[in-house]
This record gives sequence, structure tokens and C-alpha cells, in this order.
Amino acid sequence: MRKSTLLWLGLAAFCGITLFHTSQKVHDSREKLAALTRDIGREEESLSVLQAEWSYLNQPRRLEKLAKQYLKLAPLKGAQFVKAEDIALRPAAAAAPEPHVALSPEPAVVVSNEPPLIPQKKSNDKRQTASNSRKFGDVMKSFGAGQ
Repeated sequence: MRKSTLLWLGLAAFCGITLFHTSQKVHDSREKLAALTRDIGREEESLSVLQAEWSYLNQPRRLEKLAKQYLKLAPLKGAQFVKAEDIALRPAAAAAPEPHVALSPEPAVVVSNEPPLIPQKKSNDKRQTASNSRKFGDVMKSFGAGQ
């Protein structure tokens, strides 16, 4: 046999193997796409069921009936309203209490009842400026999150 014939046979075998490999990858990808399409269909169906349940649970008549049954609410009376000026302000803290150091085999943790203060810039402006005296994490802890 000539060398050119062997070269062409080798090239044809390489092309055949490459074509087979590519067709298998396409076939596998189509199966994966079909499986994902089925999963998306199932998820959309479950979302529509959940949406229907949510609509049922949030019907105003049903919520009103449950509120009457369990909350025992009464109409507001005029004596329950007060002016904003009548509400007592928080007393200013005279001195910050000493932080409590927890004793444990782990590294010491400083626990304080007061939120950390953020230093405010001094300004010559006579207007009252709002201050942010609590960190976001402290606010989230006060709501019960992050514990």
C-alpha cells in the first residue's frame, strides 16, 4: 500500500471518530435539555398550584372570619389616641454599664446591653441632625433574626 492511501484511511478514521463523538455529545445534550424542560414544566405547575392556594388563603372574607374568630378585636375608642407630644422620651443613659465578659473555653465575647454608638461629626449648623446609633446587625437581632 502506498503512504497516501494509509494517510487517507487514517484521516477518514479520525473524521469518523470525531463525528461519532460529536453526535453522542449532541444526543446527550438533547436528553439533558428534555429533562430540564420537564423539570421546568413541573415547577411551573407547582407554582400555579401554590398561587391558587395563596389566593384562596388570602380571600378577604375568609381572613375577616378568622380575625373575628381568633383575634377578638374591638373598634378603637377616642381615648386610645394620644398626641405625639404626650409620649415620654427615653431617659438619657447617665453612664454606660461595664460590658460583661463571657467566660468560656472559646475566645472571650464582649456582651453589652447598649448598642454601639457611631461618632457624629461636629457641625456649625444649628439644625438638629438625625443620628444612626445602631448597626444593621443590632437591628436584625432586635427583630429576632440572626440568633
